[in-house]
Amino acid sequence: MKGREVPSIRDVADRAGVSIATVSYVLSGKKKVREETAERVYKAVEELGYVPNIMARNLKKRVTGIIGILVPDIRNPYFPDIVEAVSRVLPEKGYEILAASSGEDPDRQRSILESFLQYRIAGVIAMPAGSPKVVLPEFSRVMKTLPLVLLDRDIPELKCGKVLLDNVDGSRRLVSYLLDKGHRRIGIITPPLFLSIGCERLEGYKKAFREAGLRTSSSLIFEGNLFADSGEEACQHFMRLSRSRRPTAIVSCGDMMTLGVLRTVRKLGIKVPEDLSLVSFDRNEYFEVFEPRITYLSQDTEQFGRHASELLTQTITTSKQVSKEVRITGELVLGESVRSLRSKTSSMARHN
Repeated sequence: MKGREVPSIRDVADRAGVSIATVSYVLSGKKKVREETAERVYKAVEELGYVPNIMARNLKKRVTGIIGILVPDIRNPYFPDIVEAVSRVLPEKGYEILAASSGEDPDRQRSILESFLQYRIAGVIAMPAGSPKVVLPEFSRVMKTLPLVLLDRDIPELKCGKVLLDNVDGSRRLVSYLLDKGHRRIGIITPPLFLSIGCERLEGYKKAFREAGLRTSSSLIFEGNLFADSGEEACQHFMRLSRSRRPTAIVSCGDMMTLGVLRTVRKLGIKVPEDLSLVSFDRNEYFEVFEPRITYLSQDTEQFGRHASELLTQTITTSKQVSKEVRITGELVLGESVRSLRSKTSSMARHN
């Protein structure tokens, strides 16, 4: 990345060996140009990462004072909390924010990123939706032109600033807590496994079992989609298992999926924690309407927002893409949603 400079139409013309007017004709399609010439223009556009600037007539500067924030699901309270945390830091550094939600839709995400590029924003903080391998090209294109920081979800191949939760440790701690309470049949509802958070949280689950000298069961691993409906589906799946295979506890790796579990156990007349213990990644304000209080892993959104803002502004001011990675450790917050099985010898014998 060469400072905050972005390639201009003149740069494309120089690279292709044509006039600015010819570049304009090729990109707008308003006038027919020889195929060989058009190919040179398109090649130059690709090599330079040029994006037509739809605000050029109104901007005197090469970039605006706006930071784009891309979240995967604005309906999940966790993500607005992060946006709020960022918005408390960036204005102090002279920036305003423009937030957009992809709705976990890679196509919509691509359109948002294109808009960010066209509007010449100063930088991007993104929580990517979709498989890292699939979305890598579009984020690589963004990084060629704009400062970029990834937050919450990783694209391993990208060398940019990253602020991520220590998902392996967080999942391991939740599962270890249940194991310490005597649970052995522990179900897990993971995020999509094509996401870094899905793989890491599943690895933490398996790690806790390995450390305890125990084996996991594939029937107790359910891949969710981070929405409440998959929490409902997972809970129904677990409850359809025979009594000897049914989990005594569930680890829900997303607060919206936890809501789905809570709705389902209420419908089925299952009591938490008497009949089923439950722990969650992160809390949700809607948990307050349920009893008992849910045990969960807290994620400090203030830390996420502060670190992401600092990495991005550092990249902007130094004109050099910062590749530092910050890992944040979650905090286990105990509620009353876990029942101890250790006091009952018969239960222990059955679960060991």
